[in-house]
Amino acid sequence: MNPKIFSLGLVLFLFMLVSCEEQNQNEDKPDPDPTPEPEETSANLAQTDYLGCFNEYGFRKATTNSDTMYYEMSNDSLLLHVLMRKNCGACLEDSVVMRQDTANIYVADTCGRIANCICDFRFDYYFTDFGKQLYFKVYYQEYEAHEFNLWGELEYP
Repeated sequence: MNPKIFSLGLVLFLFMLVSCEEQNQNEDKPDPDPTPEPEETSANLAQTDYLGCFNEYGFRKATTNSDTMYYEMSNDSLLLHVLMRKNCGACLEDSVVMRQDTANIYVADTCGRIANCICDFRFDYYFTDFGKQLYFKVYYQEYEAHEFNLWGELEYP
């Protein structure tokens, strides 16, 4: 047998042997970036009520002097009240995105109309199946603005 071919075969064999040992050692090591399992499921948004200036027969003038956000328990639901003082001509639309223990609420003025009054736009959000803590973040976007800005945040309990 040719000594060069034998030497080349021996080198390849040793290379494969070392590669297999490194691969076996790497299999024993934990993944450096494991995805953590969620501790709790996300809370559920069961219902949203639109009160105040959303109703034709509702409040036509502001009854409070400031924007307000607070929560209370209602049966087995956590009820979040968001009261925004805006121009009566505003067209407010909302959406809610749940991420684990955080409810991100997005409110946008979609029409930019102006009236000669300020009134209370009231959003009531009913959450069920929530854990020990729930964070609320409300973002607001002015008409024709390019991004939402944090309007308020609250933590339960």
